[in-house]
Amino acid sequence: MSKVLVLLAAAPLAACSTDTPPTPLAQLSGTSVDLTTTNEAKLIQPGFTAYTTLTIAGPEGDCIKLGDDVTADLDGVHMEVDSRGGPWSNWGDSGCELPSFRLPEPTAANGTSTLLIRDSATTWTITGVDLFTNDFALVDAPIAGEHARVVWQSASTIANGAYGQFEQNGNVMFNDVFNAAGNTIDIALPAGVTGAGTLSINAARSVPATRCEGPATCTLYITAGADLSTTIASAPVKPQDAPDVVRR
Repeated sequence: MSKVLVLLAAAPLAACSTDTPPTPLAQLSGTSVDLTTTNEAKLIQPGFTAYTTLTIAGPEGDCIKLGDDVTADLDGVHMEVDSRGGPWSNWGDSGCELPSFRLPEPTAANGTSTLLIRDSATTWTITGVDLFTNDFALVDAPIAGEHARVVWQSASTIANGAYGQFEQNGNVMFNDVFNAAGNTIDIALPAGVTGAGTLSINAARSVPATRCEGPATCTLYITAGADLSTTIASAPVKPQDAPDVVRR
């Protein structure tokens, strides 16, 4: 699992689009809409922009192209156009580029988010809950050499584990991909790292669309994370490890 999850559809470099006419939204059938939202930990790959992305695909064998009037807005924020889609060809090769949009920053919405895909005559409406919520929390006070648990409170199930790292004074002291069960991430803490720092987590999950009006299917995928300030305590000294006391 990579540190940052990004979903982008792109055609090969220098490809040329063919002169395929666009299809109005009302005439599209069997389409699928895939939305991947992003609100990740800021200390993991700082300065890297992980975009919220939207792709629209036709049924198998159908390469769709959207008109210049098609827009996508997520919670009232206009998404940038990456591609209008359509067939492409280049030096004897050919393929289909998916219509795609992107958003560089998470929206400010809490609870239900609304995606509107529109052309001059038709509006598709897709809604989902907690698409940008990154309510991660430590369950236990972390102790060196033991396991700490981080819960993604709004999630039911985390997909494919989670990336985590612990940073002190700008230095990453440990990092790994950790297992997750349900909405809980199990972090094995090394014995030699103690003290104050920041535990950063990135994870992902799928959620059902609460409304999918227009496309045939709607897939919502959330990538989120948090930077959690914490202190890793030293492990308590076990009786068998304590120095012998000589009594006189």
